[in-house]
Amino acid sequence: MFICPLIAKEIKIAYNSDWPPYSYTDKTDGIVKGILVDLLDHLFIEQLGIKTINYGYPWKRVQSEAKAGLMDAFITVPTKPRLEYALRSRNIVYTLKMQGITRQNKVFIDQINRVKTVYGLNTFKVCEIIGNGWGYRFWQQHNVSFQAVPKVSNCLLLIAKGRADLMIQPLAVGSAELSRLKLTKKLIILPKVYGEMKFTLLLSKQSNLYDRVLVDEFDQVIDKLKQEQAYQPLLDAIMAKMTAATW
Repeated sequence: MFICPLIAKEIKIAYNSDWPPYSYTDKTDGIVKGILVDLLDHLFIEQLGIKTINYGYPWKRVQSEAKAGLMDAFITVPTKPRLEYALRSRNIVYTLKMQGITRQNKVFIDQINRVKTVYGLNTFKVCEIIGNGWGYRFWQQHNVSFQAVPKVSNCLLLIAKGRADLMIQPLAVGSAELSRLKLTKKLIILPKVYGEMKFTLLLSKQSNLYDRVLVDEFDQVIDKLKQEQAYQPLLDAIMAKMTAATW
C-alpha cells in the first residue's frame, strides 16, 4: 500500500550498528545513536514532523534491507549500484573528511608532510581496516601497500607502538577513538584531507514512502537551514556532542 509522503507519520531508517561516532547501537540500552542518527532525527522530526524509527544492523544488512523495502531509508554515498534501488537527495547531507593519523613526532610528521604524492607514502607502514571499501580503493588506486587489521583501534595501537606509521580515517572516527583509547598525547590527526565521502539520503524504491515529493521536502529543509546559515552550526553541535560521548 502506498502512503503519501505528505501525510507520512513515520519513517524507518537503517544505520550501521558498529561505526561510532557516526552510528552505533548502544550496548547499554540497545538504542541506535550517533552523528548521522542525531542529524536525520533533527531533519525529519524537528523540521518535517515525521517520526523516525531507527534500526542498527551490520552494514551489508542495512543495504539489503533497504533494497528489499524492509527499511525506508539509509544514508551513505550514492553509488551507481545503490541508485538502482534507491532515490537520492539532491543535497549532500554530510561530508566525511578523510585525514591521516600518525605519531606525535615533529620529525616524523615533517617527513609525511614532505611527501608530494600519495604513492610516496609507500615509504611508511600504512595500516587499513579490513573491508573498508574507501580505503582499499584509495591505496590500490595509488599503488600503496598496506597491512589490514579488524578495527580502527587495532591500527591506532600499532601506530602508537611503532609497528605502523599511518592510517587514514574520517575525522570524527579518529578523534573519538583517540580519546577513547587515551592516545591523544601520543598520536595526532594531520590537517591534510586526502579525500571526502559525500553522504546523501537514500530512499528505497520498494518503500511504501517512495516518492520524489518526500525527498524534495527533505532537500527543501536543508536548503532553508543553509540559507539561514544554521546547517553548519547544527552539524558542529552534533559532532561536538557525539565525539565527547563514551560507548
